[in-house]
Amino acid sequence: GTQMLAVYALMQALAAKYSLSWLPENIVVGTTRWVAEDPTGDTVGLARDIGVVPLMATQLSFAESFYPQLRAYEEGYVKEGVGCGGCAIAAHLYQDWSQFQLLRTVESLFV
Repeated sequence: GTQMLAVYALMQALAAKYSLSWLPENIVVGTTRWVAEDPTGDTVGLARDIGVVPLMATQLSFAESFYPQLRAYEEGYVKEGVGCGGCAIAAHLYQDWSQFQLLRTVESLFV
């Protein structure tokens, strides 16, 4: 989320500086709720500082996970920074994946 906001701001600045054509109305910055709700990262404030940036956060939850490593996300010990939010949003929009499918798919990577 915060990293993608930096990319968005860079694209915005490059387009303005070099008179490049880009379509910001076709861009959405996707993240997880862990990142969006983290007060130390201030993702929402950062998006506001950049301008009008569509920001979307998945409500993905690992609370019911079999793995304590994943449940640590729910306890605030872990956020993420590997595209988890974008992947979860894409899986839901493209294939209508549910919370259960997302969780089980992530857990299958532990095997």
